[in-house]
Amino acid sequence: MKINPTDQCLSLILHTLDVTVLPEVTSASARRTIELISATLGELLKRQQEPARNFIAQCIKDGLELEVDFHRVLNYPVTTAQSGLTDNAPFEALANQYDLLTERLNKLCVQASASTSKNSSYTGLLRRAAEWEMGYLTGQAKLTARPFGDESSETESLTPLPPLRDFLEEFLTERHGPLEVTDFSEIPGGFGKETYFCTVKHATGSIEELVVRKSQPVPMVLHGGFLLEREFHLLRALSQTDYPVPRPIDLALDLPGVESTFFTMTRIPGKVLGSFLDGENQKLPEPLFRQLAELLAKLHAIPLETFADYFAMHNESAALNETIEARHRRNLKGWREYMERGEHLPSPYITWLFHWLENHIPADSRLSVLTHGDFSVHNILAENGQVTGVLDWECADFGAPEQDLAYIRPHVSKHMDWEIFVAHYCASGGQEVDERNMRFCLAYGVLRTFIGGTRGSWNLQKGFNRDIRYVMMELGFAPAFMKIGLDYTAAGASQSIRVSEIPPEDVVPAEYGASMIGKVEETDKLGQGQSSLF
Repeated sequence: MKINPTDQCLSLILHTLDVTVLPEVTSASARRTIELISATLGELLKRQQEPARNFIAQCIKDGLELEVDFHRVLNYPVTTAQSGLTDNAPFEALANQYDLLTERLNKLCVQASASTSKNSSYTGLLRRAAEWEMGYLTGQAKLTARPFGDESSETESLTPLPPLRDFLEEFLTERHGPLEVTDFSEIPGGFGKETYFCTVKHATGSIEELVVRKSQPVPMVLHGGFLLEREFHLLRALSQTDYPVPRPIDLALDLPGVESTFFTMTRIPGKVLGSFLDGENQKLPEPLFRQLAELLAKLHAIPLETFADYFAMHNESAALNETIEARHRRNLKGWREYMERGEHLPSPYITWLFHWLENHIPADSRLSVLTHGDFSVHNILAENGQVTGVLDWECADFGAPEQDLAYIRPHVSKHMDWEIFVAHYCASGGQEVDERNMRFCLAYGVLRTFIGGTRGSWNLQKGFNRDIRYVMMELGFAPAFMKIGLDYTAAGASQSIRVSEIPPEDVVPAEYGASMIGKVEETDKLGQGQSSLF
């Protein structure tokens, strides 16, 4: 019997899933999971075919030439650039060669970026290395697999429900007296935290709607505000103001009997306005974006003294008098130390981006302000045309107001004139926008997102999580954010970027499968939904 070729088996699986299985599935979450499986199988099918093998082989050849150039500039011994693989090498062998080459290039990038020499060749090679890493991801995304291609589809999947409900009922009873958890369901969406709706019936007969926010068993990021307890403490400080955030209630920090930390908070009415990756394409009225400008202005105007207890709790009392420039330096130092403490995938891109940021910190003597860090339509609740709440504060930090403005600008510009948005922000009490900060803040946002994404990929490759959505780091998020970082740093150190110069359509190029990662269905986003990247 002839063994069925691998590419034929993959094609049959894809065809069966799309034509036979998917039409019979009624559960929205199951349909999304099947569509995500189809997308992943399509990628595997692509790798079995000659164009993908030829392409990665060419990337290896280019990388070897880059390695030689690094050796010349660093005055290391130069050897002939050869891969040692035959023309018919399988994709897995080529991928292994590519991975080893990536590690070698990353080490050379580290050495070049650490050099005190002002040799301009170092800067050029570092950028070439970043472009080389992006080149494979962007190139492979454009290849098609026969016969199904790389058609994108809506994909969100639910991770398996952890054993939390029974523990939660016991936990809440200890703190609030006899009660019963009558409903408990996971909200699909975010990558970095698990979120659940919970209905509680008290002994008095009163009903309470809660949201449970929980760390993943193996989190993507364990640094700063990404730690769940810090998000809880920040929300507790914010809830003392009139800013529209959920009010945190109980924190269960590292308790025995449950796999990870969680906290409960009030549930805010409303629906999420859209998803991160597809938000700019959804039809939203301009008045809603004016409300977002007002909310950002209000956020950035909150006095730092409001967070005095929060700073003291986390040994950051100096932040009360810290300038934005000093905060940038401390934040970058903190992220570097975090990267050194734990394992991450080797990345010339991250090494280059750290180097660029550390050499382009804008002078800014203003005091830092609270920034949301992920402020856009995917974290906003609204009802009857009015914003009711701002969600997902894990990316929050203290820094420049331009961090939030640079982040939301592409979505805003699809719905209204950006300059009008900024003018409304300023008229609502927001700070004057310093355009020198825009380029830096955009690149800094890319750094944080990319570090989290690569750690998620590392967790997946090591088998610490089996959530197939993390495959989309390679197939969607990574090339999109890498392009942002490279595009918006290309103008050089001394040149500020005007917000009107940022092409909004470049945030998530269509070829990277934006619709595959983040589309929102209103039936799954009632109330405090989540579609955060983390």
